[in-house]
Amino acid sequence: MNKFDLLKFCNVPSRIRNVLSRFEVSILEPVGASLYYYGDTGVGKSVIATAVLARELFRSVNVAHQLALLDPTSDEYDPYYTPPFTTSFLFVNLPDLLFRIKEGFSRSKAREIDNPVRRCIEARVIVLDDFGTELTTDWAYQTLYLIVNSRYDNTNQTIFTSNFSPAELGAKLSDGRLVSRIIEMCRPNGVVHLTGEGYRV
Repeated sequence: MNKFDLLKFCNVPSRIRNVLSRFEVSILEPVGASLYYYGDTGVGKSVIATAVLARELFRSVNVAHQLALLDPTSDEYDPYYTPPFTTSFLFVNLPDLLFRIKEGFSRSKAREIDNPVRRCIEARVIVLDDFGTELTTDWAYQTLYLIVNSRYDNTNQTIFTSNFSPAELGAKLSDGRLVSRIIEMCRPNGVVHLTGEGYRV
C-alpha cells in the first residue's frame, strides 16, 4: 500500500489515485483555501483538486499508522477498521451524487436521502467535481445551493472543478447567488484557469 490508497476511503476514483501515485503534482495554492479550478476537459482539474484534498488529509492524520491498520501484511492490521477520516475528507462527483439522490427519492423515504447532502455539508474538506454540468433543473440548483451556502456559512474548505468559468456559470443561471457564494469562498486568488495537457496513466 502507499499513502494514496487512503484516498479510496474518501471516495476518490481509482483512476485519479493511480495518477497521483505516479506523477508529482505541484500545488501552489495556500493550505486551507477554497479553490475553483476550471478549464477544458482533460487538463487535469480533478487530479489537481484531489492533490489538494490529499495534502489536507496527509497533514491531518498519521499516514504510516493508518496504512499499518489497513495493510493485511502489517502486524497492526485490523480487518474491521474503518478510517475515521472518511466523513471529513470527501471527493464527490456531482452528477453522480444528484443521480443517487434522485434514485433515493424514487424508492425511499425523504429522510433516508438526506445523508449524502448532509455528508457534503459537514465534510471538513471536499472536492465537488464536475460542477455546473448538472444545473439543468430547479431541484438540482437548490440542492447544490444548499450544499455550497452551508459550506460558505461554516467556512469549510471546498475545491470545485468545472468546465465553466464563474462568469460562464453565472450566464447559465437566472439566480446569481450560487456564483456569488463561490467567488466569495475562493477569494482572493482561488479561481484558477487550468490549460495545457493533463495527467495520463
